[in-house]
Amino acid sequence: RTKGKGYVTYKGKKIESKVCPQNVTCKCSMKCHSKIDQEVVTDIWNYFYSLETKNCQDTYLKSLIEATAVGRRIKSAKNDVPVTVDNELEDEDENERSETVYKRKHTFVYYIKNKGCLVPVCKNVFLKVHGVTGERIRRICSLLLQNKSPRDLRGKNRSGNSVPGTVCNLIHQHVSSYDVKVTHYGGKPKKYLDARLTVKKMYEMFLDKHPGLTNVVKYNFYYTYFKENFDYRFGRSQVENWETNY
Repeated sequence: RTKGKGYVTYKGKKIESKVCPQNVTCKCSMKCHSKIDQEVVTDIWNYFYSLETKNCQDTYLKSLIEATAVGRRIKSAKNDVPVTVDNELEDEDENERSETVYKRKHTFVYYIKNKGCLVPVCKNVFLKVHGVTGERIRRICSLLLQNKSPRDLRGKNRSGNSVPGTVCNLIHQHVSSYDVKVTHYGGKPKKYLDARLTVKKMYEMFLDKHPGLTNVVKYNFYYTYFKENFDYRFGRSQVENWETNY
């Protein structure tokens, strides 16, 4: 993913490979597209995706962003809502003064490297040239204000409801240990477990065999794993029973 190549998510969704943009344009007043040509865009793209890790990429992007104080405020700005705060002054009269505090305290300037020089561009061009999302840049800007270095945390936040793969293997082995009867009535093979079994009973027998997993494997997880990984039914079909008895 760091190299911009396509991949498949854990949900099976296919993500296409990233492609270097052609004829980058924008509608801002700075006319950023006139400051760079296709050769510069290609060089930036190739360098960015040659970096080995996401941390290196984020550090590189961070070096091209500058945080400055807001110089002029526009009343129509959606993300810059003023809030009135009452401050008490410790003077003789103990007067109160109302102070207006704005939600947005910084603005960011984005640069790209053009033949060794930093050229300011709008955010849209900055995103297109590097092939990154606005959310990724928002996070990097937040780190810039906190004076922190980027850290790749993907895959390191384990869900509290997750079940280790070794436990899933134990469930799989347990279900596979039961005898299965295969019928071919109707042309399509069907697999049946003993009619006296249910998923609930199998779950209880699993916990009897592995009592230490009582708080790890809940019935809902066991049931879901059974349904998603085994195409088993319980008991034999009535048609087959009729044929056997006949």
